Parts: sequence; C-alpha cells; structure tokens
Amino acid sequence: MRSYAGVPLKTPAGLPIGALCLIHDEPRGYSEADVETLQLFAEELMEQLELRRRLAERPAEADR
Repeated sequence: MRSYAGVPLKTPAGLPIGALCLIHDEPRGYSEADVETLQLFAEELMEQLELRRRLAERPAEADR
C-alpha cells in the first residue's frame, strides 16, 4: 500500500465503527474534492446501514 485516504464511519449517535478508505499500490495524492466525495460515500453507506437496521427491527416490533 503506497497511498491511503480514509474517512470514519460513524453511527447516528456519533460512535465510530470503522473507516471507508481508498488504497493504491502506487504513490498518489488525494485532493480535497476526493476526500469530500469519499465522505459523501461514507455518509450514504451509513444511511443505508441504518435503514437496514431499522427494517430488520420492524418484524420484531410487529410481534409485540
């Protein structure tokens, strides 16, 4: 790994659970726009995970 850019993945409560990252086997720089785009992908990923979590809870709520 010769280059790396990463942004944290945080729960809605703000707890970090990992990172979304870009790695490459050649040296390269990442622009501010690259990091902003990576942050948008991370936010979308967390929104999708939260949606899946909420949908998974729905059947459990119906049993009550």
